[in-house]
Amino acid sequence: QKTAYEIPKRDWSSDVCSSDLPEWVAPVAQPLAQSVSHGRSKHVLYIDDDEALVILISRLLQRRGYRVSAYAEAGEAMAALRAAPDDFDLVVTDYNMPGTSGLTVARTVREIRADLPVAMASGYLTSDLRTQALAAGVRELIQKPDTVDGLCDTVARLAGVPGNVH
Repeated sequence: QKTAYEIPKRDWSSDVCSSDLPEWVAPVAQPLAQSVSHGRSKHVLYIDDDEALVILISRLLQRRGYRVSAYAEAGEAMAALRAAPDDFDLVVTDYNMPGTSGLTVARTVREIRADLPVAMASGYLTSDLRTQALAAGVRELIQKPDTVDGLCDTVARLAGVPGNVH
């Protein structure tokens, strides 16, 4: 029995295919049956200086039912948070960004709204970074590159979405 999958294309549209997919496609393809509202309209603020990741992660989270406000500039993201702090359920930020860091973002989030969960992604997690992240208010670290499912699981956990999301 084959499963129908939605696969994003380079122009950010998508195709539906019914096939056994190669392993390298699995992180970006998801069964259509899972496209229902797992995120239950939780609002994620996503920050990464890599614009391609901003687009990709936004689309993938939206397909899982999340509302996503995504920014390549941390300052713009913090302005959006200041303007409507109660509109967000979770912040996911990159650690290493030009002119700032995820630690600075986490501290700013804590000043704006102390109860808002923050997850931070980094390609190189050290014990020192873990300690600094905890002190800055980061609730969870995400190893880059991680699978999309790993990131989505973290988002679901911190946004308070019950049940397994995949």
